[in-house]
Amino acid sequence: MEAEHAKIPYNKEAIDYTWEKYTDQVTRDPQLIFSNYSYQKLDTNNNSIYDTLNIELDAAANLTGNYTILGLLKNNASAVVGTARSNYTLGVGTAPLSLNFSGYEINSYGYNGTFSLSIVTIFGGITQGEQNNLYNTSYYYHTEFEEYPNITLEKEIEIINLSDSGMDLNSDGLF
Repeated sequence: MEAEHAKIPYNKEAIDYTWEKYTDQVTRDPQLIFSNYSYQKLDTNNNSIYDTLNIELDAAANLTGNYTILGLLKNNASAVVGTARSNYTLGVGTAPLSLNFSGYEINSYGYNGTFSLSIVTIFGGITQGEQNNLYNTSYYYHTEFEEYPNITLEKEIEIINLSDSGMDLNSDGLF
């Protein structure tokens, strides 16, 4: 006796649509779209010299996950004069981010002018790319930012004469 099999209707369009939606979500690259930039200079020790340059912005993510945002401040020759790194867990949608650049680092490059913001996005340990010239600051002199403190050694180092000699412990002619 042979078993009867019920025929299930096949809807190729529905299956193809479902498969396309699934593969789109699996193979889609993570992307962040940045917008709404602003910045502020902070003088945390009240000496009228900036300790940090903070750039705040919004990031719209297309995939939920852990992102590392590497901010690069560049001069007009595209040389990096400051870096800031922040880790974020983002959901799909828009979220505020903040990048805090060290005044010490900015000062040490000796660059006077406007700064351009570039951002490198890392998702799941993989660099997703760099977006350049996202935002430009006002003109600054590097001396408006804190400089590294001078450190001097208070003691002199005395050099001692040393000598060296070897012993052949097993009489094989080697030391």
